[in-house]
Amino acid sequence: MGLFFEVCVRELHLRNCVSVKEDKNLLDKSDLAKFLSMLDNAWEIVESKYLTRTIELDKFKTPLKLVQLIGNMAEEQWHHPELILGWGFVCVKIYTHELGGLLESDFIFAAKVDHIIATKL
Repeated sequence: MGLFFEVCVRELHLRNCVSVKEDKNLLDKSDLAKFLSMLDNAWEIVESKYLTRTIELDKFKTPLKLVQLIGNMAEEQWHHPELILGWGFVCVKIYTHELGGLLESDFIFAAKVDHIIATKL
């Protein structure tokens, strides 16, 4: 997608998630599309309420490592996804539980997941 896209993605994963107390603004459809374009193409928005991505990996050990890496990052960011671990895959579901929708922090978290996949697996 070019240099602009690469810079946006790089900047997004370097940012930190903020608490719901700091940002209660659910994103509208145009903002959802803009932020989705900054993520890996495997991410999907479901019903404008949550982000999901399934990552296919070898066997069980690599998916387990990914879950551990995402879990550690989630604790650092104080932003916690739903994770499903299985033989050869991890499914990540992100949304702001308290508001039942998507905030900018959800996309920051997703970009951090993309970064983990690209650099640590």
